[in-house]
Amino acid sequence: MPTKRTYKVRVSKDFIVLAGIFFFLCLWAVKDAWYPSDKVLKKHPHTVEASFPIDGTLKKFEVKVGDSVSFPKEKGKPTLLASLDDMKLQIKLEAKTKAYVELQVGVPEKKALDKEIKKLRVRRDQYQMFCPKMGNEKSGKVSKLLVNRLDTVKAGQPVMEIEPNKHFYLFNKSLAIFSFFAFWTFLGLHFLAQ
Repeated sequence: MPTKRTYKVRVSKDFIVLAGIFFFLCLWAVKDAWYPSDKVLKKHPHTVEASFPIDGTLKKFEVKVGDSVSFPKEKGKPTLLASLDDMKLQIKLEAKTKAYVELQVGVPEKKALDKEIKKLRVRRDQYQMFCPKMGNEKSGKVSKLLVNRLDTVKAGQPVMEIEPNKHFYLFNKSLAIFSFFAFWTFLGLHFLAQ
């Protein structure tokens, strides 16, 4: 009577390894999507507050709630958000410019006036508030106006809130869901192959 043959079939551990990989990937994605660390929040903030670098009276908002705003990656200007009342500064700048034009070339006062005009122009730029950097995100939407037109604002006082586009969080939430299903699929395939 012939002897019974026994076959040794090696069980592959590929499915359990893949299940383990997707389990840890799911945990990582859940942490970043719903419980981000301070480091992640710095790169991908939920909201960004915009403010002026100087005190002044808010002249007007250039955007309204729901408008898209951006901070360009390279060349180009960021979106203008709001401006302060700069009437006194404009009058002073015009007077200095007029005095500069009227002076003769080579007069020592002309060089001093030129420096004053340049300083006033730099100061004038501070009366406008442009879209701030929003971590790694380059665009977003105005979510809230925190002051009213003609209100007096202090330097650094938040004037509006911007909600950056949240591609990072959307991606991680999708990855968490996909990894969750992939984990259970490969775990089931491992047990079926046993």
